[in-house]
Amino acid sequence: MTGAAGARPIALVGLPGSGKTTLGRRLAHRLGWELRDTDLEIERRTGRSPAQILDVDGEDAFRRVELSTLTELLDGSRPVVVACGGGLFAEPGARRMLLETAWVVALDAPDSTLLERIGAAADRPLLRGDVAARLAELRRRRDRAHAEAHLRIDTAATSAEVAEAAIRALAGAVAVATGTTSAYPVVVGEGAADHLEAHLPAGCRRVAVVTDRSVETLARRLARRILGSDREAT
Repeated sequence: MTGAAGARPIALVGLPGSGKTTLGRRLAHRLGWELRDTDLEIERRTGRSPAQILDVDGEDAFRRVELSTLTELLDGSRPVVVACGGGLFAEPGARRMLLETAWVVALDAPDSTLLERIGAAADRPLLRGDVAARLAELRRRRDRAHAEAHLRIDTAATSAEVAEAAIRALAGAVAVATGTTSAYPVVVGEGAADHLEAHLPAGCRRVAVVTDRSVETLARRLARRILGSDREAT
């Protein structure tokens, strides 16, 4: 599947170790899109790593560089998958920009899994010291922002193939304006409902199934799946 010029970018966000770069590489290859990593782009443009900028200039200065880099990546003419730095989506300006112009996918995993993936985190200034405690604090500060993503995937409980398929569905989704700062996706395609759980907003307890008589049987089957996930379906 190859994205056309002007396709809405896909942005992967999440805590350190959630799999943004790994899954982003698979996804970009399958779509035929470019993969751009904001941390690598910052290093390429400034000649310094994010860790060096954070250590010398501080987090506020780093966030300004990060936002400028993101703006340029999203303004490109070619379809792109963006692997975002861990704290980027928690910044209000960056979050607003991403929700308005890209499909945002929040990747997550239990802290125990993230800790295994990131190791001692010596190259991550925001995780230095007690890595487990710092990671828990980052989750507390960023969870609310990640809940606003268009799609959520647990990379520990979901195979790479299934996660990739769920995200690829967004590549052909239609953005529906809501009158607010964001949009919601309309995903059309065979098997789209197979990834229903990932597409429901965090904390969603009630789901409305809108259908036509010609597909009423399928709609009832979908409603039963929703009820089976401890949600209400109407």
